[in-house]
Amino acid sequence: FTANITSLRLGYAFSTKLTTNALVQYNSLNKDFSANLRMNFIHRPGSDLFIVLTERRGVEDELWDLSSRGLVAKLTYLVRF
Repeated sequence: FTANITSLRLGYAFSTKLTTNALVQYNSLNKDFSANLRMNFIHRPGSDLFIVLTERRGVEDELWDLSSRGLVAKLTYLVRF
């Protein structure tokens, strides 16, 4: 089998504390698209808030039908003694 995977990666920094990243991929073997969008907010050094949205499209022969979607938030907090 041969699988061709095409991807596009983008990143943008709104400031030194707020950044976003995006990854979009097409898989020719499964005939589906997947997207991963991540926002990172550094509220103080060593402490971050991540929000990640993941979406996959491509069900059977319908390329744009939604297959799955997920949203995750992660908060890290550095405690100094």
